[in-house]
Amino acid sequence: SNRNLLRLLTHQTMSRVLAKEFGAQRSGLRGQTVLPNGDRYKGEWQDDLMHGKGTYESKRNKFLFDGDFKFGQRDGYGVYSVKEGDTYRKQYIGSWQGGVQHGYGTFIYNSEATEKYEGEWCEGERSGWGRMYYADGSIYEGEWQDDMREGRGLLLLPNQNRYEGRWEADQKHGPGVFFYLDKQQCYKGTWKEGTAKCGEIFGIVDNSVEDPSGTSYPIPELKLADPSQVLASAKAEALS
Repeated sequence: SNRNLLRLLTHQTMSRVLAKEFGAQRSGLRGQTVLPNGDRYKGEWQDDLMHGKGTYESKRNKFLFDGDFKFGQRDGYGVYSVKEGDTYRKQYIGSWQGGVQHGYGTFIYNSEATEKYEGEWCEGERSGWGRMYYADGSIYEGEWQDDMREGRGLLLLPNQNRYEGRWEADQKHGPGVFFYLDKQQCYKGTWKEGTAKCGEIFGIVDNSVEDPSGTSYPIPELKLADPSQVLASAKAEALS
């Protein structure tokens, strides 16, 4: 998993190996240092641990991290890139704590950047509020827990049909509303483990839902929050 990938190297361990290898205490800013395993680090140290601003390149695991370190671990704000061919591609940009993603950040899942997540993280997993762009053009925005869609959320499909409601264990589960704009229909009901179990179908007339009693109400405006300002604020906080 991506979480395990980012845990491949414990910077604290490698820092101590380096200290043992050369038998010296390192503190302050130093030039590029080559570790016994061939990895390279350039940046600040404190008591033989990478601490402060720095850049870590792993030849063996083919990744590059540029950002904040705290007592040998990625902690603060940083950019994690993976090597593809002869170049590095940014994979995660955002906040870190204890060596894993924690706080607000963006994770890019493929080279084309057609699949990515922007939002909150907790201990290396998507958790909190976030938006996920899928390669097929779908967009999910809502709550996450343990790297899965959980709680309130909206799923917008490429044809503009959409589901608004509850999620559990990455599936539609509980009360929700599905707008079939292509059919001018709206289904309001209850889902269980991704399958609609019971509900009612209403017609859509003049961009309004009309129930059998003749009462009509406008289709809720689709509002996907712009995360750019949130990310900017998170960056500013991390760098302050």
